[in-house]
Amino acid sequence: MTENINYISAAEQQNKMQEELAKKRKEQAKLDTAIKNQQVTQAGADDIGKLSGKYRSIYDENAVKQYIGERKVAENMANLGLTDSGLNRTQQTALGVSRGNADYNTRLQYESAVRSIEQSVRDEIAANNNALTTKLDSIDQQVAEDNANRLYNAEIKQMEYYNKQQEKAAETAKKEQETTEKAEKEASEKATKERKDLLNTLMTAFKSSVQTGITAPHAGEILMEYIIMHNLSVTEAQLVLTSGGLAAAKLKDDFFEIAVKERDRWQGLKTNLDKYNAATEKGENYSVVSSFEKALDNYNVEQYGADKLLPLLVRDRYLTTNDMARIKQFYNLFIGKNPAEKLRVYGEKYILDYANSLYTNGEVSQLASQYMAALLNYHKG
Repeated sequence: MTENINYISAAEQQNKMQEELAKKRKEQAKLDTAIKNQQVTQAGADDIGKLSGKYRSIYDENAVKQYIGERKVAENMANLGLTDSGLNRTQQTALGVSRGNADYNTRLQYESAVRSIEQSVRDEIAANNNALTTKLDSIDQQVAEDNANRLYNAEIKQMEYYNKQQEKAAETAKKEQETTEKAEKEASEKATKERKDLLNTLMTAFKSSVQTGITAPHAGEILMEYIIMHNLSVTEAQLVLTSGGLAAAKLKDDFFEIAVKERDRWQGLKTNLDKYNAATEKGENYSVVSSFEKALDNYNVEQYGADKLLPLLVRDRYLTTNDMARIKQFYNLFIGKNPAEKLRVYGEKYILDYANSLYTNGEVSQLASQYMAALLNYHKG
């Protein structure tokens, strides 16, 4: 048995794996960007920290300049005897204002430098984030394109595979059909030949019987037996009849009508018995109780069927002579001349169990036990 190949399912599985790998790549890209942004932020913070030290020394320089200026003014004013003068105070005030202006300018420069560093950090983080977005979009786009192409190619392969499978199936079906037709033809030819050989055999036998000088009634009995046993059609029966040099006019007017009726009721039962045999060979259960019951009714059987039906069953080896003897015993035990009384005494279940036990004990065939069950149903009604 060839295993079916599903390219589409395989492609879908591969696509799923690629999507999982892309997801991991995207997570790694996000992690890498987060680390870069953290490093940029830390570098900016370090640079701002360095600025604090740098501008702190400038503030210190401004203070030193103010102190030196104040000492120099004080010495000059002392030398001139103007320590308590308004000029001294004016110059000292001017030095304080100059110090304040210097500190103010220093603060402006510091804040500008900090802003520059912060803006640089923001710009670099923005660039990293933009690069991340581009990379994520690129991964998604590439995966989408690869998956679409993979699925498209898989669908083409699946269609090609399906078409090949259809072609193989068609070729196989064609070969099987040819084999079947050949077997049917051979079987038909074989059946035709066997039928032809049978007719030739019957015609030879019938002709031989006629040549012995048998009477027309006796010839009719032989032909009747042929029709019933071998399921002959009227046309086939007429061929057998003429092979012996006899005409249908020598037979009774209703001969073929009676023959067909007898043939059909026997062949109808025979068909079901053959089905039973076929089922038994396969180890299957198959009941012919109802078929036997219908045949008993069709043959208008008296007693256990010794008058009409049972000899036919023994003749064609469906039942044995031992089966027939045990069937007669069964009839006498449980049916007899007063089946209603027998049924009342023994009960239907006991009688049927008895018939089945004969089979299970190997005393009769299964067909014989089913015939017994049919006899009970036929006579109790």
